[in-house]
Amino acid sequence: EAGHTSNSMKLNKISPQLHFLDCNKDRKKNMDYSKTNFRKLVEQLPYTSYVARYDQSDGFSFLYISPQIEKILGIPTDELLNDPEIFNQHIHPEDRERVIAELSAAHTSGKHFTLEFRMLARNGQVVRLWDDGTSIPDKTGGPFSIQGILRDTTEYGQTDNRLAYMAQHDALTELPNRVLFRSRMERAMSRAKRGDHII
Repeated sequence: EAGHTSNSMKLNKISPQLHFLDCNKDRKKNMDYSKTNFRKLVEQLPYTSYVARYDQSDGFSFLYISPQIEKILGIPTDELLNDPEIFNQHIHPEDRERVIAELSAAHTSGKHFTLEFRMLARNGQVVRLWDDGTSIPDKTGGPFSIQGILRDTTEYGQTDNRLAYMAQHDALTELPNRVLFRSRMERAMSRAKRGDHII
């Protein structure tokens, strides 16, 4: 009976530790489950999420970029993660300097930013992107990375152009309508007055 009491006392001492280990196993399972589901959620959203670092000499390099970017640019995520120059090279030449300057400023300021720019997809198509992000500080408070989302707005630009065309052309004949005629007539009259020309 004394041995039974001794074992029972040992078990009582160990029992809280075993419970703690079981709780830790459950927490780890829950964390793994949460990470997996969060990743699935992020990778099903209608935009690309990313985490990038900035270096004065190398520019931007991705620490993470979701797979939606491949549908937009035709460039696999592993290429973008392994070669930082690929993304920079695909920024439209007319936008590249501005984009890099604005991202650099956002990185060092630590402020939220939004940015619109064009990129060249691997197939040569021009793609319009809207970038919404913020700078994340390191442990010392200095700039560490930028987290953000990229949204493909190419379709919106095409829709805007189409609406502008439709506002000035007849739907049936596609000939210029009264709005466009009036606008052109006013410009012609204004030029004629300035130069004393007859219309």
